[in-house]
Amino acid sequence: MDHSAGPNQPLRVKTPTSWDAVTVLKGFVLVQYVIPSDQRILALGAAGSPAIIYALGAMLWWVWHRIRYTAPERSFRARMLRGALYCFLAAMISGYAAANVTALPPSESNMADMGAIKIVAMIGLVLVASDGIPSIPRLINFVRFLSTVGGLYATLGLFQFFTGISVINLISIPGLSSIGGSGVDERGGFVRAVATAMHPLEYATVLSMLLPLCLTLAVFDRRKSGLVRWYPVVAISVCSMLSVSRSALIGAAAVFLILLPTWPRPLRQGVGIMMGFGFAAMYVAVPGMAGTILGLFSGSDTSVSSRTGSYGAASEFLAVSPIFGRGLGTFLPSYHIFDNQYLLLVIETGILGLVGFLALLVVTMYGVLRSRAKFSDAVVRGLGMAIFAALVAGALLSAFFDSLSFPQAGSLIFLMIGVAGAYVSLAASDPGKVGKEVTRWQETGQAGG
Repeated sequence: MDHSAGPNQPLRVKTPTSWDAVTVLKGFVLVQYVIPSDQRILALGAAGSPAIIYALGAMLWWVWHRIRYTAPERSFRARMLRGALYCFLAAMISGYAAANVTALPPSESNMADMGAIKIVAMIGLVLVASDGIPSIPRLINFVRFLSTVGGLYATLGLFQFFTGISVINLISIPGLSSIGGSGVDERGGFVRAVATAMHPLEYATVLSMLLPLCLTLAVFDRRKSGLVRWYPVVAISVCSMLSVSRSALIGAAAVFLILLPTWPRPLRQGVGIMMGFGFAAMYVAVPGMAGTILGLFSGSDTSVSSRTGSYGAASEFLAVSPIFGRGLGTFLPSYHIFDNQYLLLVIETGILGLVGFLALLVVTMYGVLRSRAKFSDAVVRGLGMAIFAALVAGALLSAFFDSLSFPQAGSLIFLMIGVAGAYVSLAASDPGKVGKEVTRWQETGQAGG
C-alpha cells in the first residue's frame, strides 16, 4: 500500500503492477458480462452469482480503505450525489424492514434477504467507482474497456442471431451450475439474441447504455484507428436493429437524440447519412425484418396490453402499504409480472423507495451535465454527455421491464451512477491538475493514470 501521499487518498493500491479501483471495476465487468448470467454456485442459492459475490468483495474493499484513509473533501455536487445515494439506501432499508415486521412465507423471506444483498452489492459498485477512480485518464481507460466489452458483447449477439446457436449453453465453468435461465428466443420468425444475459430486454438495455460511450469514443478519441473506434458502435447498432425488440430501438433512438445535438453540424450530417445507409442495407440484407419492426410499433401486441393493464393491479397492491411498501423483494413473479421497474419498486418499497430511486437518477444526471463545463478537452466533455445518455437510456428502459431484477442491466445502471460520481468529483478537482492530466494523456497516448 502506498502511504506516501497523505491521508486524503483515492482507493489505490500499489503492487509490483499497480492496480486501483479501475482494475477492480474491470474485474467486475468481466465477471458480470463474460460469465453467463444463469451460472450460480448452487450451494449459495440465489446469492451464488459470481458477480454479486465479486461486488460484495468490492464493497468490503471500499470499507477497508475508508477505515484506513480519511475521505477527501467533496464538492457540493458530489455531496448531493452521495446524499441521494444514502437516501436511496435508507429507503431500501425501510423496505427491507417492512418485509420483516410481519410473518412471511419462506419464499418471500428468502427473496427479501436476497434483495438486501443485491442492493448492498450494487451500492458497493457506486462507492468504489465514485471514490476510487483517481484521475481523468483512468476514467477514460475504464470507458474504453467498457466500449471494447460492449463490442464483443454485441458480436456474440450477432452470432446468435445469424446462427440460432446460444453458445453460452455450451460453456461449463467448474464450481458453477446453470439455473436454466438463458438461451435464445424467437419473435416474428427471427432469433432474439441475448449474449450472456438472462432475457432479450436485459440485453437491449445493456446495449443501449453502452452505445453512447462507444459513440463518444468513436467520434472524439482520435488516437485509435477508425476500425478500433467504430467497430463497437457498428456492432451495437446492427445488433439493436436486428434485436426484434422495441426497447432496443427506443433506447438507441434516445441515445442518438441526446448526443447528436451536441456534435458539430458536419459530424451530425455524416452520422445521419451513415445511419440511413446502414438501416437500408440491413433491412435489405435481412428480408422481412423491416416489416417485423414496423409491426412492433403499429400493430396490437399482447406485451403492450399487459403493461398498460398492470396499472390497475399496481394501484391495488400499493393501497395496502403506500409509504413503505409490502417489503423489498417480496413481490414474486408468480404473483404478477408488471414489466415496469417503477411499478415493482413502488409496490415493494412504497413511495419512499420510488422517490429515492428517481432522486438518485435525477441528481446524478444533473451533476454530470453541470460538471461538463469544467472541462475543455473534447473527449472529456463528450464523455459527460455520454454518461448522461447512458443513464437516460437505463431509466427509460426500466419502464419496460423490471431492470433491477436482472443482474446485467441492474448492475450497469449502478455502475454508471458510480462512473458519473467519479466524473463529478474529478470535475471539482484543481483545474490546473486536471488540465495537466489530460495533456499528458493526449501526448503519451496512455490512460493508465
